[in-house]
Amino acid sequence: MNEHDTRELRRSQLADPAYIQARAGNMIKGCSAPGCNARRYGLNAYCRAHYETSRRYGHPTARPLRRSCWSSYRVAIQSLFDLNQGHRGLVDSVAYLHDWMTQGANNANAYRGADEARRLIEHGVTARQVLVEVTAVSMYLTRHPNALPDAVSEEFAIARAVFALAPQRTKVSWQSGRRKTYRARARASALRYVGRHLRQVLSGVVSQAILGVEARAKAQAMTQAEIDEARRAPFAIA
Repeated sequence: MNEHDTRELRRSQLADPAYIQARAGNMIKGCSAPGCNARRYGLNAYCRAHYETSRRYGHPTARPLRRSCWSSYRVAIQSLFDLNQGHRGLVDSVAYLHDWMTQGANNANAYRGADEARRLIEHGVTARQVLVEVTAVSMYLTRHPNALPDAVSEEFAIARAVFALAPQRTKVSWQSGRRKTYRARARASALRYVGRHLRQVLSGVVSQAILGVEARAKAQAMTQAEIDEARRAPFAIA
């Protein structure tokens, strides 16, 4: 279904008497977000503000995370990967991501978020950069389990971090005869799918990388015997 057909279907749904009645009945109820007394928006369980937040961040009470939160982890992970370029898990993960991104770039209907993969490739973002970012965000979330309210909002954060590796497209709209430019946002469906997919398919190499970074971080305080033991971890330490 193309964009035009989607809009036409939406228009027909909005004109459906059953939809109108259900919407009116829902909008007299209170928002389901904790502590919010506003009325619900459309057929959603949340008010307009919490609905928009859930679409952007995966949960009505989630918050955006700054990329600086995991910048130190990114540096450590990049260093670890540099030392282990031939590691089978690393090589296979990078190869998978490259193929996955290429598939999305070649076919906008390959999966939800394929257009975002194409944008990343167009701006020169590599599969390894994506892997580093996913691992860095995952490590931050592991170290800060209360940073976000649930697993879905964590998956949104992973996807948002990956999508932020390249500039968002600029779009144009007209308001009251005036031209207005704005940055396009990734669709909620793309954030949901990509974040969950990357978290699942990369879980093994991400877990090993986090262990490797932690082993290297402890190396200076270890005895030689402890260092020898750490070198037997999935990723070697320098």
